[in-house]
Amino acid sequence: MAAIIVVTTGCDSKSPEPAMPSASEVCAGTLDSASRKALERMSGRTQFEEIGFGSSQAFSLDRVVEQLQSGPSSDPVNCYVSDVERNGKPLLDIKFEAIDHHPTPDPEGADARNEYEFPMGKFAAVGENGGARIYFACPTEGPDGKTPFVKASLYSVLGPTEDSMTILNSVSRRLAETIGCTDVAGLPGKVPAPVG
Repeated sequence: MAAIIVVTTGCDSKSPEPAMPSASEVCAGTLDSASRKALERMSGRTQFEEIGFGSSQAFSLDRVVEQLQSGPSSDPVNCYVSDVERNGKPLLDIKFEAIDHHPTPDPEGADARNEYEFPMGKFAAVGENGGARIYFACPTEGPDGKTPFVKASLYSVLGPTEDSMTILNSVSRRLAETIGCTDVAGLPGKVPAPVG
């Protein structure tokens, strides 16, 4: 008597798609509760894509610190988040750089620049070009000596909102904690109302 063995390979079944990260997982988990809600509110989504455009490695605060200390690199350290609807365009494109100066706050002139300034860090503003930026005190030692400030910037295809500042502040606070400059950074737990 011969036994017949039937083997099924499952060619007709689809393998499950990998789960897309939630707001609590993007940007190396640096978004606090308020900024996770801000990202979900901005996008209308709860699942995202984290894309490493131009980078061979995932975003991490340790890599940001390394870049701040070594200078610009051909392997950028951006937190780049998109979703299915945006088809790769950035909901968030966050980057950091060590700098030796910062703009002077000028809430009265912000309107002429189409910006909203926030009383935090050394200078913080959201502009009509879809960007938010924070300059904060955080000395880092690099190849050219000590640099006193860090510039954090966020670009989004969704345009400027206070949500952008909430998200950028959260990631910046986590970076300041990692570097050890929280005491001088001037980054609050909750983003204050814009001034001007």
